[in-house]
Amino acid sequence: MKKNILIVDDSTTARNFIRTCFKIAGFNEAEFSEAADGEEALKKLRNMNIRETDLIVTDLIMPVLDGKELLIRISEDPALNETPVLVITSKKNPVQERELIELGASAVLGKPITPAHILKSLQEIEKQISKGVRALQTTSLQEAVSAAVSETFENMSFMDVERKDEFCKEDMFEEWFWSAIEIKAPFKGSITFVCPKILVAEIHKQIFSLGEITDDDEILLDTIGEFINTISGRCMSFMLTDFDLGLPTTGKGWIDQRKKCTIWNYDLNHKYCFKISLCFEN
Repeated sequence: MKKNILIVDDSTTARNFIRTCFKIAGFNEAEFSEAADGEEALKKLRNMNIRETDLIVTDLIMPVLDGKELLIRISEDPALNETPVLVITSKKNPVQERELIELGASAVLGKPITPAHILKSLQEIEKQISKGVRALQTTSLQEAVSAAVSETFENMSFMDVERKDEFCKEDMFEEWFWSAIEIKAPFKGSITFVCPKILVAEIHKQIFSLGEITDDDEILLDTIGEFINTISGRCMSFMLTDFDLGLPTTGKGWIDQRKKCTIWNYDLNHKYCFKISLCFEN
């Protein structure tokens, strides 16, 4: 039976990647609809025959109307509240997962996602299993960052990266892109990803199995924004404390090392380097 799936995410890259994962998971004949935020999703749901919508897949942090408010609106609407909702978020942890389930989520999936993760979540939804909250092992921040970076590169772009002692330097590449995400709580700070433009283009090529790389800055900035969103959320999911993250910001150029920042440098196939920094405010 053909499935009708609505994907809700403010990132074009994220929506395309979710669609790709569903197709790899076997949903080649599914019909997909898209919305950039919760408000647009509600309009589309109410303008179509809701009985034809088999699944809503939504991000959590979005402008206009975020994922939490979308869950609340869906649960309060008799015409919508029987439609299963899969939440895909970069900030999944036990506290967050419990809250989302209570708000009406059928399942919660942490980034980075894979086709196997999607299939497992759909099986849980179909069996109507109430997911319990498991305690996550407390790891050092360094281990959390390392694991988050490695998992994101492996699962989203199918690339293996390794930590390096040498610093990434501005003169190594002609053009650099950066993306950053604000940490609002439990402390004030930010996580920043700085990488050469050519690597962002390679990442985009790998994600969508393209024959050629793109030079479109808008597309590449969207890609690096989704990457830092996933890396930071995955890093925080290793920690027992609940974190409040802002929306990713992106830009062009090199960002110098600052005080009160911990810098991790990475190497990819001895061809590219990039750095991740965790910075704290006063």
